[in-house]
Amino acid sequence: MVWSALFLAAMAGAQVGPTDDLEARWRSDYPKAAAELEATARKFFAKGTLDYHYFNKEVIKINKLSVGSSGNKKIYVFDERTAESPRQSKHPISSVVNCLTPDYVFELKKDTSRESYVIIAHSEKFESEFIQFNFDYDLIARCATVYKHETLLERMQHPSFAVTAIKRLQEGGSELVRIDYAYETEKEEESGAVYLDPERNWGIRRVDVVSQDKKQSPNNEPYPPYHLKSEVLYQEFAGHIFFPKRMEFFGETPKPDIYEHVVLQLSQIDLGDAPAEMFKMSAYGLPDIPLKAVREPSILSLSSPLFWGSLVTAVLSFALLRLMRTRSAKTSNSRAS
Repeated sequence: MVWSALFLAAMAGAQVGPTDDLEARWRSDYPKAAAELEATARKFFAKGTLDYHYFNKEVIKINKLSVGSSGNKKIYVFDERTAESPRQSKHPISSVVNCLTPDYVFELKKDTSRESYVIIAHSEKFESEFIQFNFDYDLIARCATVYKHETLLERMQHPSFAVTAIKRLQEGGSELVRIDYAYETEKEEESGAVYLDPERNWGIRRVDVVSQDKKQSPNNEPYPPYHLKSEVLYQEFAGHIFFPKRMEFFGETPKPDIYEHVVLQLSQIDLGDAPAEMFKMSAYGLPDIPLKAVREPSILSLSSPLFWGSLVTAVLSFALLRLMRTRSAKTSNSRAS
């Protein structure tokens, strides 16, 4: 009886504690953990595959995905792509390169009929046509902290963010923390649950949320609610560092013609700065033309040919003038004598 009582007391002590304590721990630990996950995603190189499944049963597969980051430089390469649908059997489609750096951005494309890339767009600054880059990149590289193009921390810091329930649960041999919440911005309302893994630096393991756009559609009807479900698995590195190795998400609405299903699988992940050549167009068979405006050197600059030409001309002119004056003086003295 004594041992039974002690066992029951020990089990009781292992049960979930007060939710207030759990929420306080999460709010205290998460900002630092999220910063560490974000820091890892800023210096890495990875390879794998990426599949997009659409409502019309069209499937686009990126069979050779390369993605990397080096500080503020980010890039992804979609190579060996195929597409298939009920109307058309599997066939190759163009390869794409998208790169963003503090100094320039560029998009390259290689059609199946060509052996080399061509420049689709390039600019000294981030412009509207490159917005899709951030969407795709976050989906691939930042799914440990981001969903629906916004971090969980940004949601937490918004005045409207309210936790409606929080609890621990066992799943797949790990203890997860499920956080039910409601959140509202000027553009939309969102509610549901996010599942975090404290053993993996509070990385996002699952998301199950519904959002409602506040805007009206072009035909003055409300947009349908959007239901997002996702799951993330991680690879562990030395030093208790984690990086997403697999991500799958479903995006559904009541309307069957609005639907998404994406599967990411990384087969190689190397931490540290991505190779520097990845961010240059010469890596894709193109010349590294200046993507950032280069100012013409000032006339007074030592690197200006005009400066040196003018200097040589001035020196020669001065020498010639002095020579002429010397000869004139000798001529005058000869006549005087």
